Amino acid sequence: MSEVGVGRAIVAIMRAMDDLRLGAICRALRRRLGWRQSDLAERAGVHQTTISRLERGELSTLSVTTVRRIFATLGARFEGAVWWRGGELDRLLDAAHAELVETAATVYQKRGWDVFPEVTFQRYGDRGSIDLLATLPAQRAVVVNEMKSDIYSEEDTHRRHDVKVRLVAGIVEERFRWRPVAVARVLVVPESMTTRRKITRHGVIFDAAYPSRARDLFRWLEEPIGPFAGIWFLSRKRPGAVREAPPGRMRVTVRGSRSRPERSTPAVAQPVPKHAPDA
Repeated sequence: MSEVGVGRAIVAIMRAMDDLRLGAICRALRRRLGWRQSDLAERAGVHQTTISRLERGELSTLSVTTVRRIFATLGARFEGAVWWRGGELDRLLDAAHAELVETAATVYQKRGWDVFPEVTFQRYGDRGSIDLLATLPAQRAVVVNEMKSDIYSEEDTHRRHDVKVRLVAGIVEERFRWRPVAVARVLVVPESMTTRRKITRHGVIFDAAYPSRARDLFRWLEEPIGPFAGIWFLSRKRPGAVREAPPGRMRVTVRGSRSRPERSTPAVAQPVPKHAPDA
C-alpha cells in the first residue's frame, strides 16, 4: 500500500474511533440523567432509532444539525467534539468501568482472594494493564478479569484479553515470586439487556472464548483447578455501596437461571450476613 493509502486508512480508523467515543459520551450523558433512548428522542424531537445510531457510533448516517440538537438536549455542546463541564467528561466515561472493578473486587475479597486493580505490564513488545487481577497464592491460582462497561468490538475484546492471559504467568512470577498453575479468564460486563443482546449477536465467538458463566466461576473460585473461561454478568450497584440480595447472596444474574420466590411465602426482611456472597 502506498504512503497515501496508509495515511487514508489511518484517518479512517481515527474517525471511526472518534465516532465510537461520541456514541459512548451520548450514552453516558443520557444514563446520567436517567433517561431511556426514547426519552432523549422525544425531548430532542428525533426518532429513537436516531439515538440508537448515534450511540453505536454511526455518525455518517446523521446530519451535524441532528447531532448538535441531541447533545444540546443533554446539556452538552457538539462542535466536532463534545465539551461538558471541563475535565469531568472522562471521569463520567470511566465511572461505569470503575464501578465494575470495585464491585467485582469486593466479591473476590469476600471469598478470600487478593485483588490488584490496573496491573500494568510490558513484556515482549506487549504493553497494557490488567483491569483486575485476583490471586490465591496458596492454590497458585489467578483470575485475569477484563472489565467492559460496554462492548464495542468483540474481536478487540478477545484479542486484548488473550494477550493478558498469555502473559499473566510471567507477570505474577515477576511481581509475587510464584508462578500460577491455574488461570481463569473472565470477562466482566454489566447486567443489562443491551449487553446481553450484543453478546448474543456474536454468540458463536463469545461462547467459544467464554463458555462458562457466573455460577461456574464461583465454583471454580472455591476449588481453582486447571484453566477457566467465562462471562460474568454483574449487576450494577449504587455508588459507594455493594448491592446484595438476602440471604447473603450477591445479585449476579446467571444465564438460564429462572428461579422465582414462592408466591405463598410472605416477604420478610432478613439481616444480610457478612459472609461471602454467592451466585
